[in-house]
Amino acid sequence: DVDRLLKQMEIYNIEKTILCASGCHENQDTVTAYKAHPDKIIPLMWVNCAEGKTAYDSLEHYLRDEHFAGANDRNSSFMTLNPMQNASITLPTIRIWLKS
Repeated sequence: DVDRLLKQMEIYNIEKTILCASGCHENQDTVTAYKAHPDKIIPLMWVNCAEGKTAYDSLEHYLRDEHFAGANDRNSSFMTLNPMQNASITLPTIRIWLKS
């Protein structure tokens, strides 16, 4: 719920947030939120690498066409990574975080 997210961001004085879909087939929800609020949302896609070429094509689409900043592998725990270590999202460089 993007409205709820934006309200929480306002309450806690958060200027921007990283948003990642809840699953690898839900990335379009992130696109919708990002297009509605590009000044507030940094989009990451959720990719299931086990899907092979489908995953690769999806990754290419979201990074190139939808301007996502990176990706989260379905087996990783992106949110547990140290945000200060990985805070540098330098556009147009695309960083992809995959935790083994």
